Formats: sequence, structure tokens, C-alpha cells
Amino acid sequence: MTFAAEPVRIPVRIAAIEVCLYSPDPLGVEVSGANYSAQVVYSTGEVRALTGNLVPHLTQAQVNSLLNFMSAIRAKAETEILP
Repeated sequence: MTFAAEPVRIPVRIAAIEVCLYSPDPLGVEVSGANYSAQVVYSTGEVRALTGNLVPHLTQAQVNSLLNFMSAIRAKAETEILP
């Protein structure tokens, strides 16, 4: 009895991409972070999510922009949510 051959899977397109930005409490000791998930569609019809740390894939300008964005969102949340 032989093993079944594994089908050849060729990535054909990127479906959804998800980014998660993390902005910890500025008074705490945690650091900001960013993760990604990219859904890859293969020639077999299979979809696999590739995930990882987004930060190494960003330029310093992009990191600065995201940090500024999260700072603005934090300020908005503090103004609108806190008494």
C-alpha cells in the first residue's frame, strides 16, 4: 500500500489581510505592537492564514505613522469614554 501523494499547492492570490495594532497603557511597562494575518488562496482551493509580527516589515516612517495614529485614537477614547 502506497501513501497518497500530496497535491501541489501554488499560491494564486491574497484574500483578506488583517492587521492588529496594540497600544498599551502609557503608564505601564508593555510595549506597542502590530501583528498581521494574510489569507493565501492556493491552486487547490485551500485557504491558509499566514500570521506574524508586522513590525519588521515596516519602515521607520510607517512605524511612526502607526504610533501617531494609535496616540490619536487613545486621546479620542479618553475624551469620549472617560468621564
